[in-house]
Amino acid sequence: MIGQGLTTAEIAERLHRSEKTVRSHRFAIGRKLNLRNRVELTHAAIRAGLVDVNQSNPQQNGERDDHWRRAMQAIEAGMNSTAGELFFPNLARQAATALGVQSVVISEICGRERDRLRSVAIYQCGRFEGSFDVPILGSACEATLMKGSCFRPSNVANEFPALNQLMVFDVDSYLGVALRDSVGQLIGTMCVMHDGPMPDEPQPDLVLRILGSRAAAELERLHLQARLDDLVGTGRGAAV
Repeated sequence: MIGQGLTTAEIAERLHRSEKTVRSHRFAIGRKLNLRNRVELTHAAIRAGLVDVNQSNPQQNGERDDHWRRAMQAIEAGMNSTAGELFFPNLARQAATALGVQSVVISEICGRERDRLRSVAIYQCGRFEGSFDVPILGSACEATLMKGSCFRPSNVANEFPALNQLMVFDVDSYLGVALRDSVGQLIGTMCVMHDGPMPDEPQPDLVLRILGSRAAAELERLHLQARLDDLVGTGRGAAV
């Protein structure tokens, strides 16, 4: 389940265990395998074949094999991506290529009241776009954050018309996953949008959850680095 990108809360709910118990087991597995975080745990599960990416497709044809080959290449590249200013744009592009969708958007929660979303990467129609800062209330991302994920197979713009104001194409389908830090706090979203029905190969929810876990880890790292820089700056100011 860790390899499928599920959060601690989601695993606990499925197994009917407390989040503390799940967190303890995850820590024990990581310590035994010398893995530092959930991203490395996910990567290890993929390499070990514990994530059954073909579980709903026992009879695959060549086209499906090609879909999964691209998806696994994107997951591998995403998990191995190094930090830097191009990290999120590259991850968004890899996700769009793997899933065959028009757009991928990665956003972080911001604002004093944590009531807004600021994009850290927007990839649509084969190119990168400028950033946005929008209210969470009433958006598709609000539903994503409330439920952990949100899927609308078609006509999503009828429910969330603001999507078409942000995108350069008419959005028809939407899939989003909430991003959480290592203690389970919501920190952002990663969503994909398409101008037709969401492609069902490869399994978009599974791929997005796995890539989303990598995005969440990098967002958390940046937030911690920002706090550290603030502390260092405060200390220097006090010493002057």
